[in-house]
Amino acid sequence: MNYLLLSSLLAGTGAALLCGATVHSLVAVRPLRASFNELASLHRAMSAKSLPKIAWRLKFLPDSLPYLPEEFLAVKTIEGVLLGVLVLPIAFFIGIVPALVFAFVVSWGYQQLAVMNLRDRCKQRMLKLKSRLPFAMDMMALMMTAGAGFQESLETVVRENAEHPLGEEFAVVRQEITLGLSRKDALLGLDRRLEDESFHELVFAVVKGEELGTP
Repeated sequence: MNYLLLSSLLAGTGAALLCGATVHSLVAVRPLRASFNELASLHRAMSAKSLPKIAWRLKFLPDSLPYLPEEFLAVKTIEGVLLGVLVLPIAFFIGIVPALVFAFVVSWGYQQLAVMNLRDRCKQRMLKLKSRLPFAMDMMALMMTAGAGFQESLETVVRENAEHPLGEEFAVVRQEITLGLSRKDALLGLDRRLEDESFHELVFAVVKGEELGTP
């Protein structure tokens, strides 16, 4: 019986995750979209305090789908409900009422875990950024001391950190400058995206140096 119970849980989890991968495309269907918008509106009203932080985290992670924070919560609610429904077969083993309670806990817990996972992924990415930042700054300082310009130094940092989150963030700065944005505005955009004291100090120093005529 324990084996069957475990199998049911694992099968339900796998199926829910598979369904979750397509939820964002399913809600594009017009009849489903209206219901999805209502669910998102409910989350917007019930989770108003947490939405700004979730919005920042979704923008901070480059591999996140382009959800509004309330849409993210709505999607995770749907995925949680799917998972809860798919584990209901355990009612054959523990009875219908305990199974319904368990399904509710699973559904609620799934959404909470999704929010926690989003938070933890952001923390990991920020740790990677901050751990590599001193080396990148040393590289840029050495190059600029040797006569290289800011843009050339930035290009080198991006190239040397191509597979690293720091390279990704600096690549955005490089692209914005290339497209015509001023260095100051591109760096201030980096500061707003990351909302971290270490990067704030870096941006402040570079912007202040530019204002004082330092290359």
